[in-house]
Parts: sequence; C-alpha cells; structure tokens
Amino acid sequence: MSDMAVRARVFFVSFVMAMALLVPVQAAHADTKVAIVNVQTILMNSLAAKDIQRQIEAYQKSSQAEFSKKEAELQAVGKALDDKRKDISTEQFDTEKLAFDKKVMEARRAVQERKQAFAEATAKASGVLQKEILKIVEGLSKEKDFDLVLTGQGIVWSEPSLDITADVMKKLDASLSAVKLDVKGVK
Repeated sequence: MSDMAVRARVFFVSFVMAMALLVPVQAAHADTKVAIVNVQTILMNSLAAKDIQRQIEAYQKSSQAEFSKKEAELQAVGKALDDKRKDISTEQFDTEKLAFDKKVMEARRAVQERKQAFAEATAKASGVLQKEILKIVEGLSKEKDFDLVLTGQGIVWSEPSLDITADVMKKLDASLSAVKLDVKGVK
C-alpha cells in the first residue's frame, strides 16, 4: 500500500469515528428549544429606549446652552481683566487674576460633576431597561419552554421562527414605556 493510500484510509477512518461520536451529542440536544432575541434592536426601538434617548438629547442640549453661556461670561470677565491690566497695580491684577482662575476651575469642576452625574443617570436608566428585558425574556422562556435564548449579535443566520425580538418588544412596550433619566447632584 502506498503512503498516500495509508493516509487516505487513516483520514477516512478518523472521519467516520468523529461522525460516530457526534451523533449521540446531536441526539442528546435534539430536543433543546432555542430562541434568539436581538437586544440591540430593542435598545434602539422600544418605547422606553426612545424615551431615554429623548431625555438624553434634551439634557445634552440644555447643558450645552448652559456651558456656552458660562463660557461666554468667563471669556468676558477674562477680557475685561486683560483690558484693565495696564490701569491697575500688579498686586491688584494678581488678586483679580487669582479670583478669575478660581472661577474657571469651579466652572470646570461643575462641568465634570455634571458629566459624571449624567453618565451615572444614563447607566442607571439603561440598567432599568436591560433588567426589564431580561425579566421578559425569562418569562417568555418559561412560557414557551425555551432551554436557551441567545442574543442576535454574532449570529450570521437562523431560522426566522427562532427570533422572539418582536414578542419581547411588544411586552416591553406594554410594561415599560418610559424610564426617568434622573440626573442627581447637579446645580
């Protein structure tokens, strides 16, 4: 027997043995009921997600307006200080400059605190939404006897009947149509 024939025979036997090992595994899991939910779609299109997004946009718009106003005020104070620099003593300028720098630092700190509070509020609102999605998926799993629910992310193709996204969205919209974006600790 040639070397090539031996390799072919070994490959064939190995292949047959591997297939024989897979058959019991497939049979054992043949009754597994699987469902798929596209969480990304729900996080973008549900009523609660849209409500959170609306609040985020409104908060960002009002914050930007406030920040721009404060920035303009500080620029005017800084310009006025620069303009009167030649008319006042060095000590008085240094004192006023120190007070101005303090206002600038306070404004920066306020912006950072506001961003932090906003990030925490956004994460909390998203957590409420995700917790409700999980609760609904668990309920549907028990109701329809699913053994496994996968997210749609990373799945290239599946039988459309496995997708429960619309069911989850419908139940989510009925149970949670809005989530308050509660930004605390902001002046």
